[in-house]
Amino acid sequence: MLKCLCTSGFLESVLFSFLIIWILVNSPIFAEVVPERSRATVYALDRSVESVLASFAPAIVGLLAEKVYGYVPFPSKSYDISATAATTDRRNAKALAEALYTAVGVPMAICCSVYTMLYWTYPRDRDKALLQSEYENLQQEVGALEMSSELKQDYSLGGNAGDRENSHLLATES
Repeated sequence: MLKCLCTSGFLESVLFSFLIIWILVNSPIFAEVVPERSRATVYALDRSVESVLASFAPAIVGLLAEKVYGYVPFPSKSYDISATAATTDRRNAKALAEALYTAVGVPMAICCSVYTMLYWTYPRDRDKALLQSEYENLQQEVGALEMSSELKQDYSLGGNAGDRENSHLLATES
């Protein structure tokens, strides 16, 4: 039974299913680490980089199949149904399967190692982003308080800031 599961790719697909969860991790991490004013840009950049890298996958699989794993293309008008053609088909299928497995497995291993490093760096980055956000909020509150105190001072002098700024214009016109 185990040999059947191993040869059918069942174990590889189960392992792949557990490892593919990294796709779902980016958005929550960005939401906690990236400042709010930059999130849309970071999300767009993340999606575009992933899309650009994914666009090279078919070419990489083709090159790996032909150059590394021995894929042999048939002539364009060949309809040979002999035993050698069947053997070549099986070899080509195996070459494509191995190329696809390599083209998925190597980037997956790289991603797993990068996301494993996040285990140590993420808490510090999250705390740093939280402190930065609190600092910016505090600066906005202080700026609002300063502005309201200036307005109170202007009104307590019997006018508002606009009247005092424009009073010198009235003096120069007369």
